[in-house]
Amino acid sequence: MELRTPRSHTTVDALLEDPTAARHQGYVVEREAIHPGVACHGAPLRGPDGTPTAAISLSLAAYDLTEERQELLGRALLDAVFDISRAAE
Repeated sequence: MELRTPRSHTTVDALLEDPTAARHQGYVVEREAIHPGVACHGAPLRGPDGTPTAAISLSLAAYDLTEERQELLGRALLDAVFDISRAAE
C-alpha cells in the first residue's frame, strides 16, 4: 500500500480496523490518511433490507476536529443518514 501521508494505512490489518470501528459507531473517521490537513467522516446509506446502497461524507480541516467535535459531527452524520434513507423509501 502506498504511503501518502504519515497517517496512511500501509497494511491490510491497519486498513481493516476502520470498518470494525465503523460497524460499532455507524460511521468512520479518517484523519489525514489521504491528504495532509484534511479529516473526513463517512457513513453508508442503506436500503430497506439493510444493504448499503450509497454513502455520504463530510470533510473538514483536521486541526478543527477535536474529540468532542468528532462525536458531534458523527451524530449529525447519522441523523442525516436516517433522514435521507427514510426519504428514499
